[in-house]
Amino acid sequence: MSRALEDYAVARGEAIASVLEMLTAEHQLASPGSDVLAATGGDCEMDAAAARLAEAVDDLPVDRWPAGWGKPAVLAGVPSARDRFTRSVLRVLSARYAEESADAAAESEYADEQMALAARNLAADAEARKAASASERGRLL
Repeated sequence: MSRALEDYAVARGEAIASVLEMLTAEHQLASPGSDVLAATGGDCEMDAAAARLAEAVDDLPVDRWPAGWGKPAVLAGVPSARDRFTRSVLRVLSARYAEESADAAAESEYADEQMALAARNLAADAEARKAASASERGRLL
């Protein structure tokens, strides 16, 4: 396995884990003594994991890129890049654990491609939010 493919596999696993951790933290908010900072930290870690996954996909050979990877990241018209990324990870997990069928491999590959694209969109969205926040802080000073 090439180094780029290994990096992708690691980043993919970290992205899935970050979504599961964020969802767990969000669901624990209803529990007494829950930690709001854990949920916020989960969002930040998910943003970072998405950026690492997008970078790892970008480092893959062009023939391994998902369909549409060469196009710019979509920011406009995406209701919530975090929600879209979360749903794409859940689809990857669903496809992995679905009953085997003739379509299972194609569905799994499509889910992986959609997760990679959603990761890139979330990374771009997080970067745009960071830039906007820095600009706003500059105006306040």
